[in-house]
Amino acid sequence: MRKLGLVAAVTLFVAPLMAIPASASTCTPGTTTSYEALGSTGCSVGSLTFANFNFTTSGTATFNSGNNVVPLSGGGEYGFIVDFTSQAPPTSDVSVTYTVTGNNGTKITDVAGSVTGGIIGLGGILLSENLQSLDPSGQNYTVGCTSSGPGGCSFVNALSPNGGFNVGKDQENIALDGIVGTSQLTNEFSVGQTPIPAALPLFAGGLGVLGFVASRKRKKSAVATA
Repeated sequence: MRKLGLVAAVTLFVAPLMAIPASASTCTPGTTTSYEALGSTGCSVGSLTFANFNFTTSGTATFNSGNNVVPLSGGGEYGFIVDFTSQAPPTSDVSVTYTVTGNNGTKITDVAGSVTGGIIGLGGILLSENLQSLDPSGQNYTVGCTSSGPGGCSFVNALSPNGGFNVGKDQENIALDGIVGTSQLTNEFSVGQTPIPAALPLFAGGLGVLGFVASRKRKKSAVATA
């Protein structure tokens, strides 16, 4: 009966820890095809998981050969770079969609994006991003930037703490009387403090109980031996 009780105690306190979902594998440099193949499982950068990737181009835009999707991590920001070549005229457009979610209750608190490029003559570089909240009562956002000068553009927008988003990113070049070229998209998200998984304190308490039970058994064995 004592052995059965010990097994029951182990099951009681280990089961909640086992219920914590396993994290996706760590993101590594790859191609647009390999990232699309990750499907709904996705991969993780820091405390965020990125999944359900889809990459499309139109006009003269093409994704570069080799590892054209590279994860980014540093300073509490997590995301990736997408390398491509896009030039107008006539037209060019690059679109990227995916989901981003915080691991173990992590909340996303801001989004940053940029595109590198240049303009000769008259034209424009447009970068837009739609963020659809995965939280039932979360806020949706439309952010982005434009440039009509010699360089690309960038943006940073604060967000109400959110557990995740469906993201739609679009980069378009418009040449009115000149040449517009772009070559790299960057997307990063900042996160708030990561909470301790709820099951961990329970598991720690369970270990304490098991230690107490084992200690009592040792004491009883010592008394019986004496």
